[in-house]
Amino acid sequence: MIPRRNRRADVEDLWWKTVREGDSEKRVESKLHGIGKRWRARYVDDQSREHTRRFDRKVDAQAFLDGITTSQVVGNYVDPVRGKITFRSFYQEWSSRQVWVPGTLQAMNLAAGGVTFPDVAFADLRPSHLETWVKGMQDRGLAPGTIKTRFNNVRSVLRAAIRDKVLA
Repeated sequence: MIPRRNRRADVEDLWWKTVREGDSEKRVESKLHGIGKRWRARYVDDQSREHTRRFDRKVDAQAFLDGITTSQVVGNYVDPVRGKITFRSFYQEWSSRQVWVPGTLQAMNLAAGGVTFPDVAFADLRPSHLETWVKGMQDRGLAPGTIKTRFNNVRSVLRAAIRDKVLA
């Protein structure tokens, strides 16, 4: 069994370290003093993997960590690696696990194949992508019922991505 690491987060100063001398402590320059960005934000995710990111200012590092910690507590956290999955690749993998009748399969493939954002990573997906896609269907003269059906089909894919923690 793989040991689990506690979820935690902190900000470190990479340019200075604290050294104990007897009963006292003093700050001394570290090996990295003056090299690169000074502050490192570190956190451990739910899968016990540590992530780090460096910043020039401590307030920026702390703000980044506050956002990560909030998303973990609320349940919206998405691993940065998993957020790189595109709509097309997720749909192909997800649809292969679904039990659909032939008509549903055809409708889902038509909806997913017609999106204007197939190669956009989930981390970069914005409401404007969906709005542009819907407007494009309207401009092509599709009936409102068809647009609604395709939108609902794509929404089911996005909801599955949220359940799989690929999309926030």
